Amino acid sequence: MKKIAAIILFFSSFFSCFAQEKITNVKKPKQDVSIKNQVEHARFEIIVATIEFLSLDKKIYADVKDKHFYEKKDQTLEEKYQDLRNFSKNMVNVDKLLITPYKDIPLNYSDPKNSLNKFITDITTEITTDKSTDNDATKPKKANRKIDLSKEYDIYIRKLESIVAKVSFSKELNTDSSLVAMPVVGKPQTTTISSTTISSNVDDNKPDSNSNKSDPDDNDSKLPSKGNKMPFILNIIFFIFSFVFLGLYVKVNRNKKDLESSSKKASEIKNVEIQRRNQQASELRAELEETRKKLDDANITIDRLNAELDKSKITQKPHQSFHTSYQTEPLVNNQNAYKPSPQQSTTIIKYAIYADQGDGFSSGELHDNESNDTVFEIKIKSPNSAEFKISSNVQAQKSALIDPSSFLNKTCEYDGSPSRNTIIKTNTPGELKLQGNKWLIITPAKISFT
Repeated sequence: MKKIAAIILFFSSFFSCFAQEKITNVKKPKQDVSIKNQVEHARFEIIVATIEFLSLDKKIYADVKDKHFYEKKDQTLEEKYQDLRNFSKNMVNVDKLLITPYKDIPLNYSDPKNSLNKFITDITTEITTDKSTDNDATKPKKANRKIDLSKEYDIYIRKLESIVAKVSFSKELNTDSSLVAMPVVGKPQTTTISSTTISSNVDDNKPDSNSNKSDPDDNDSKLPSKGNKMPFILNIIFFIFSFVFLGLYVKVNRNKKDLESSSKKASEIKNVEIQRRNQQASELRAELEETRKKLDDANITIDRLNAELDKSKITQKPHQSFHTSYQTEPLVNNQNAYKPSPQQSTTIIKYAIYADQGDGFSSGELHDNESNDTVFEIKIKSPNSAEFKISSNVQAQKSALIDPSSFLNKTCEYDGSPSRNTIIKTNTPGELKLQGNKWLIITPAKISFT
């Protein structure tokens, strides 16, 4: 906002100055240079006109062929003075008595017209007054000479007037219209360059050329002043337009900010809602996973309870026969006593769901029959030793692969991480030893996955 206001104020000031300049240019020509530069250039032209006038004296400066000085463009004033010295090098003492001293005479820039008039009076007095007292050849040869330069002198004075008239003054100065006092006589005379005044071949009734001229500044002061109101009016119009534009810009900018704010809030609400839903989904997934684990545990417990139920239904007779087969007291007279078959006396196959003791199997948790839940197959080779392996039942293996840390980590040795779709192969059975009611794992089984 501050930048926009600053830009508007800048262009307003620029437009005001531009309008003022345009209106001023209607009244008077544009001043490209300052008063000081104009006065200094007028001084230079007066000195040039004076030297050109003196070069017309054929008796004194007969060897001067070029009577007109040509000013070059794009030169500094000092360079122009140097060219003027080169132009007048064949004119005796012109540089010493005219160029050098009159180039540096102080002029009053605050009162340029009177200052230039005085300068012209001084320089014309210099060329028309004999200041020599002897016949020194190095001094200007101006004394006791009578030349017919009345026409040239009149042209010279007119030229000086035109030089001063070209200067644009900043304000009206109370000066006389005549630049140099010119004595006028009733009949043509010859101009005498001496200590007396110069007589010119001018008509007695001829009016002064400046008497009827009006100063450009006088004309400027007489112009109607209503034009001066134009910058003010234009400024008011521009300011009204600027503030209307600024108001529209502020309104559009405010609506844009409101829209951006609403969009940002909607985006934030959307992001919060998405995060909330993602969090709920994560919580639901965690609950589902926990429920699945509980369900698996429940299934294992149910299977174990079913196994115990099945076990309770089995008669105790096989167990009794197992123990009696190893009794030390002979039953000679008992012909109905149980005698184990050769197969029973060598190996007995049992099944277990998992190692309920962690490092072994409880004798009471062994099953006689295989099911889809019995992961381990135990072969009892003697009353105190046995070996075990993973059951070849695919469903039982899948139960073990669901939670390998509970079924396989402490009972088996294997490489890699099993997946649920693999088949377990027992490479080397594990060894068990009976300690009380616990079959202790002496050597874990070595398995692999295919």
